[in-house]
Amino acid sequence: MAKRLYLQLADKGDWLNHYDPQGAGVFVPIADPPAVNDAVRIDLKIDGGPRLLLAGTVLWRRTESDEKIPAGVGIAIAPSDSEKINYLNGYVRGGLLDLRELRRLPMRLAVRFEAPGGARNGHTRDINEEGLFLFTKQPLEVGERTTLIVNDPSGSGTSVLTGMVSYTMDEDDGGPGMGVKLEFADGELYAKHVERIGAWESALVSGKLPDDALA
Repeated sequence: MAKRLYLQLADKGDWLNHYDPQGAGVFVPIADPPAVNDAVRIDLKIDGGPRLLLAGTVLWRRTESDEKIPAGVGIAIAPSDSEKINYLNGYVRGGLLDLRELRRLPMRLAVRFEAPGGARNGHTRDINEEGLFLFTKQPLEVGERTTLIVNDPSGSGTSVLTGMVSYTMDEDDGGPGMGVKLEFADGELYAKHVERIGAWESALVSGKLPDDALA
């Protein structure tokens, strides 16, 4: 089982002191660092901001502290959690670098979707007003349409969405899974989804999501 490490940041700007954009790694101070190559999970919380769980592997360890640098470990973040890093960077900057894109909420939500031969299961990597990425062992073909039943992050209900597969990813590229562009029959349904995403983001930014939705 992956060891859980805790990274509490007093201010969102402190993220820049722990994240290495060139190596896509995260430094976590800890008095008793785990061994190199150990699997870990970072429980990251920004005061007044989001809480996220980041999976990764120990790249290096520092067992002694000095006046400038504490003991700790450098963590390579798992490719499957790349959207969580993108979200954090956007949160810290106050917006996306590419303003043509909507931010993607890094949430793990259980999904059941229609497919030839019967329903299939998966879970989201991220979701926003326009679409979602779904990890599933049996993705549909590009261009296929489907209906998805998405569990709410609180676990108290479900949302029914429809959409078309816009791309797929195999295991070598960080999948298997598929990107789904959502489709809405009218403006009212789209407005309800926008409201839903806003509520979910508020729960994310306030650190109120359960572990199951952050994993």
